[in-house]
Amino acid sequence: EPFNFGPHSEDVATVGEVVERFSASLEGLKFNIVDQRLGGSFHEAGLLKLSCDKAQHKLDWLPVLTLDEALERTSRWYQKFYTESGEVRSFSGSQIDEYCKLAKERGRVWAN
Repeated sequence: EPFNFGPHSEDVATVGEVVERFSASLEGLKFNIVDQRLGGSFHEAGLLKLSCDKAQHKLDWLPVLTLDEALERTSRWYQKFYTESGEVRSFSGSQIDEYCKLAKERGRVWAN
């Protein structure tokens, strides 16, 4: 049975906002946002949103991180991967440990 896992329903952002937030914490990332109304040749959804209602109701699941926290941690992982790739395995483990600790502190059922 499939489930969606993502941010709180009120913690959503457009694709452009996600790119801007992510790039703000990832040094050296350059991007251009193409406005489809100006004749862009591809289609991208303006808003990416998962419904996590089923996971919340059937599994008593709630997200641990806010969108900004998730983007910040993801950018730190990529920075580590591209600058110190030999350390990425231990860094990944420390991020998982940190995530589990936060889940427990924030009262997530699966972490207790």
